[in-house]
Amino acid sequence: MRLAPAVSHADPAVRKRAVDILGNVGSIDARSMPALIEAVADPQPKVRDAAVLRLSKMGPYAAAAAETLKKAAADTDPTVRKHAAALERVTSSR
Repeated sequence: MRLAPAVSHADPAVRKRAVDILGNVGSIDARSMPALIEAVADPQPKVRDAAVLRLSKMGPYAAAAAETLKKAAADTDPTVRKHAAALERVTSSR
């Protein structure tokens, strides 16, 4: 995926937009998974939350992010924690 490097861009707005786009294509292209998993550890809460939410759209592919989601469920940002915990419950029940 040529967009994946944008997840590491210096500008948080660019990183978040990249995560949004990757998440939208992720359900049809699993190559976006590593970039989305990387974004769950981003320094900016909005980027982390976007990554968690985009992973939720990936259906069975999101199971590959189970360990990452466990860590995100303990995030410093309450919104990230909430979304990660909800997604972790969904992926662990599969």
